[in-house]
Amino acid sequence: MAVAGYQHPAFIAVIFGIWYLGLHVFLGLVLCLIFLDVAVRFLYFKSPKPVEPKEGEVAVVTGASRGIGREIALKLAKLGYHVVLIARSNDAISELADHIQVLLIRM
Repeated sequence: MAVAGYQHPAFIAVIFGIWYLGLHVFLGLVLCLIFLDVAVRFLYFKSPKPVEPKEGEVAVVTGASRGIGREIALKLAKLGYHVVLIARSNDAISELADHIQVLLIRM
């Protein structure tokens, strides 16, 4: 006697295997999302210690012609550091150095 349709043992085994695999994939994704959430909360939202003014200290800033390097150089100059600017663009460095000197004169 042949077993037909949805009661066939091979069909039931395949359906169970898909369900079992799907459950593990789902649980794996949930665990990955939980880990990612914890990592982002720890690394991104951890409040950094404020940089204290260091009058006369020297700070070397690479990539200072634009972007984050430029902003860091400006912030350090405002805090009283002697800033050494390093970048590939000589014109941009000269412009930033002039800008820092104008800022320091105003302060």
